[in-house]
Amino acid sequence: MEAQILDSGARLDFDCAMALYESADLWHLGRLAENYTLSRQGRQVYYSINRHINYTNVCRFQCRFCGFSRRPDQAGAYVMTVDEVVSQARTACGGGACEVHIVGGVHPDLSFEYYKDILAGIRQACPNLHIKAFTAVEIINIAEKRGASLEDTLKELMTAGLGAMPGGGAEILDERYFQRVCPNKPGPRQWLAVHATAHRLGLMTNATMLYGYQETTADRIRHLLRLRSLQDESLQQGKGKFLCFVPLPYIPPKMIV
Repeated sequence: MEAQILDSGARLDFDCAMALYESADLWHLGRLAENYTLSRQGRQVYYSINRHINYTNVCRFQCRFCGFSRRPDQAGAYVMTVDEVVSQARTACGGGACEVHIVGGVHPDLSFEYYKDILAGIRQACPNLHIKAFTAVEIINIAEKRGASLEDTLKELMTAGLGAMPGGGAEILDERYFQRVCPNKPGPRQWLAVHATAHRLGLMTNATMLYGYQETTADRIRHLLRLRSLQDESLQQGKGKFLCFVPLPYIPPKMIV
């Protein structure tokens, strides 16, 4: 049945995706997926030499699955200065990195200028380094601090040096899931709205899915379908789009070393 679904040439709908997910023959499914990929893209692959910089682990959203975030007064909480972030970017660039990936917690007190200065500082220190920075949740927080729209905020960050956006914070794009595991965090509609705005402005972005934490198979498929729907809209506009999909497995805190 798997081969029939993939060989049909039709786009996968919810029922077909469920059938593939429930397949017991993972190796066969993998071969089908590989053959489909090769028929579309050949053997061309792309990669970037990337350095992650997490400028703070302080976050006002205490999501139940998160082992990274800290409260401001909690042991282990930190905030990097702008100079420290720029220094790490400079070191990465000197070591051959072509991109920095900058994300952090949603800090309650950092100013809009802090985020803009990070971008401008890296751009000045490393003119050719691609800057992928700030998840949709961070962008919402930054816009609120500035008292401006998402579009105006993104435009100003792009002027400062923002070149693309990571895809974190999507978790599982389902309102009930968010209400259950991260009720204080901006939900799926807001996450999608930020990426839609970024695409209209010509920014490339990533998309993620956190799997293995309380979601169902149906939740995963609906998540993928929502991403595909936005990608369709973005491709029609011919500007920005999702460049990469990153599935992220949930890692229980006791397994984190």
